[in-house]
Amino acid sequence: MKTTYYINFVCSENLNSADNIDYEVTVDRPYLPRENMTMGGIFMVVENSAYDVAKDEAKVYATCYYPRNKNSDPAGEVDVAGAQKTTYDVIARLSERYGLKGTYTSRNKTCKTVRTDPNDVAL
Repeated sequence: MKTTYYINFVCSENLNSADNIDYEVTVDRPYLPRENMTMGGIFMVVENSAYDVAKDEAKVYATCYYPRNKNSDPAGEVDVAGAQKTTYDVIARLSERYGLKGTYTSRNKTCKTVRTDPNDVAL
């Protein structure tokens, strides 16, 4: 089955942070992960996936906390730059060791934090 994995590598405290890195890779797999999965020895939580058995394809959305957890101090503070480096290392290892050819997006280059002025909101 053609399976596309969309992985959110969490590099800060926030799941939707602009500091996170998104990775997309498509592979043929005979099984479909449901609740969690391991990719290259890294644990990931599977959420909101879409399986189309008739088309023999699936979209798997997963979250990987490994970079954040590996780069947190005992007080729970996250070294964002360290977590991002860990993510790039993981992606490189997946590419080299397992031959996965995917694309990644650094959110902090493509996302801008925007604050809404309450006076600009039309009611």
